[in-house]
Amino acid sequence: MFPGNKRNHKEYTVFVSNLPYNLDQYGLKGVFQKAYQVRDSYILRRRSRYGFVRFKSRSEAIRSISMLNNVVIRRKRTQVSMAKYGKTGR
Repeated sequence: MFPGNKRNHKEYTVFVSNLPYNLDQYGLKGVFQKAYQVRDSYILRRRSRYGFVRFKSRSEAIRSISMLNNVVIRRKRTQVSMAKYGKTGR
């Protein structure tokens, strides 16, 4: 799974925000598998509004962003972008 794993440079992760509360990691994976082959998906908590989807290639990750960014899933307009690693400046 994603938490605690060292970043694997042969896999590429996208960040998905504004998910509906009733969507689990399997539903998230299903949405993205309609576009490309998904390696894994993860939602931090069951009722979290964000998650991650991992792809084998960077090109698949980028294409999934262009296909699924701003798409409505269960009445929520989701935002999809490449995941950023490391600390943010707060």
